[in-house]
This record gives sequence, C-alpha cells and structure tokens, in this order.
Amino acid sequence: MLKAAQKASNVELKNNGFTEADIIALKKPLKGKEHYGKVTYTISCLKFTPKKDQTDLKTKMTWSWSKEPAALVTDIAATTTSENFTKDSSSATVKYYKYGHKDQGVTSQNAIVKTKDAGRGVFTRITMGKNWDTDKKRYKNVAMAGSITTSWSIGKKVTQVGIASNYGHIVVSAAPTPSVSFGGGASISFAPKLVCRSGDEAYKKVVQK
Repeated sequence: MLKAAQKASNVELKNNGFTEADIIALKKPLKGKEHYGKVTYTISCLKFTPKKDQTDLKTKMTWSWSKEPAALVTDIAATTTSENFTKDSSSATVKYYKYGHKDQGVTSQNAIVKTKDAGRGVFTRITMGKNWDTDKKRYKNVAMAGSITTSWSIGKKVTQVGIASNYGHIVVSAAPTPSVSFGGGASISFAPKLVCRSGDEAYKKVVQK
C-alpha cells in the first residue's frame, strides 16, 4: 500500500489531504512504515453442521489497523467459501476511533453487507473517515476495526470447506468506488487494481469432527 502511494506525485498527495510532513514520511519507506498503520485480518468458523441434505456454516471475518492508515477513502472487506455455499444472512460492524487513536474513544456502527456472484461471497464498503474537523484538518472519526458475521448453507452434505477473507485498501481518493469479485476455490479479487491494494487471503480449512 505504501509503495502504491509513493508512486503518486506530491500534488496528488496534497490533493488527497496529505500534509508536507506526511509526504516526507511517505517518500522515505523506513519512516513511512513507522508513521502509517498496517491492517490485520482474520477468518474464523463459528459453526459447521454437515447434514444429509444440507450443510450450515457460520463465519466471522475481523480486521484491525495498528495505526491510522495512509489514506482515508473507501476500503472494502470480503468473505467467501471454497464450495458453492450461499449467504443466508450477514451483518457487519465498523469501529470508528476518535482522530484515529485507539485510546481516545470508539464508536461502533452497523455497516451494509452486500452479496455478489449468486450469493457465494459477501462484502462491505467502509467509509474510512467521517466528520471532517475544519480546524484540525482531519477526520474526527476513523474506521480502524470491524467484522462481518455470515451464515451460509448448501443443499448437500459437505464434510470440509475452505473459508477465506481479504481486505482492500484504497490509497488515493481519485479512485472509483472499489469493487470485488469471487472466483472458484475461495478466491477474492478487488478492482481497480492500480489503486486498491490487498494482502494475501486469510484462509482456513474447516473439517467435520
């Protein structure tokens, strides 16, 4: 994510809310890594019930930033499965921290969960910054953690399944709204690739006990 932002010109970065100090920190990788946060995301299985004619599955994806990220635009979090499970229900929560500091207060908000590719994947778009402070020239509330909990089902008995999650971070505000697609084998991809950066999928294999 830092490398992508480093390729932007100083003018582009200024137009996206970066200060002179931010740009200096960003252009020097070692200082940039200390200055900006990194995101960690996980996937876990809350329920897995294989039956003769139906298998029920419940998953939870969580994400968290170590510090305020380099850009506060629109991020995207997504979850899918390796089998053709379809979503039955899903909910998401986003935690907004005051001025991007985890020790200065937090507000939890519900987020809209959307479904794509015949229900085999769910995602939520995250407005990273809310309530602009004109005096401090920064957002009062910054999204730095959250989760998606999803119930799935499939009309047959499945004794093992892979579940995956991934997180896409938009590094410049000039980018269009990020989108997601779900392929076979629990794969998740984001677009546009030039400005939406993601890490390796968090993957877990669930087996009937």
